[in-house]
Amino acid sequence: MTPHSVPTPLDIQFLYGTRREPLQGLLDPQRAQELLQGLCGLLEVCAYAPAETSVGEFLARVLAQEEGAQYGLFLAVEGDTVVGFLQARCLFEDAEIDYVAVSPSHRSRGIATRLVEAFESESLALGASRLLLEVGERNIVARALYASQGYEIMARRENYYQGREAALVLEKTL
Repeated sequence: MTPHSVPTPLDIQFLYGTRREPLQGLLDPQRAQELLQGLCGLLEVCAYAPAETSVGEFLARVLAQEEGAQYGLFLAVEGDTVVGFLQARCLFEDAEIDYVAVSPSHRSRGIATRLVEAFESESLALGASRLLLEVGERNIVARALYASQGYEIMARRENYYQGREAALVLEKTL
């Protein structure tokens, strides 16, 4: 009989902030820094940052939200490894998902679903009544995820992604 490895539990870490008070949460500063370094690694693996932008510049842009908005970084952490993230912002009654990524080696394990659920719960706590996001029209996997969570198509934006693909604007009412 061969020993079985016990899977490492997945933890969703939530970092939040505003333009004036970045990256707050229940984490000590050292742990927050470790998680952000892990996030940079995940961004590189997923090729999320545009080619002309460094990962650091991309992350700085992600965190530079408009005045008055609260943003959140939801990090899916397995052991010491960031395996997924969702970045969103909340302004008044609207909360919007800007970015979602899961490491290719960790896909099809429900991680994106857990991240979306954490986002929805936190948005509701902040007083949001409507959730929004854009998704590539050809991104069948992401579209299926959002449909399973109750998001509906409200609009279509032609040539949204680098002029090559339309985006569907999805909405969910809380």
